[in-house]
Amino acid sequence: MISAVQQACTAVTDASLPAQYRGAVYDCRERVERPRGPRGELRQP
Repeated sequence: MISAVQQACTAVTDASLPAQYRGAVYDCRERVERPRGPRGELRQP
């Protein structure tokens, strides 16, 4: 599962994170598919 996350998501390297977490935390927000309504419209989260 980790390799799938590494391939699909972006590693967070923000300097505000503690050093041990930089590159070990992944941002997958752009990969999350929002639910769709009955006509295919995107629903608000």
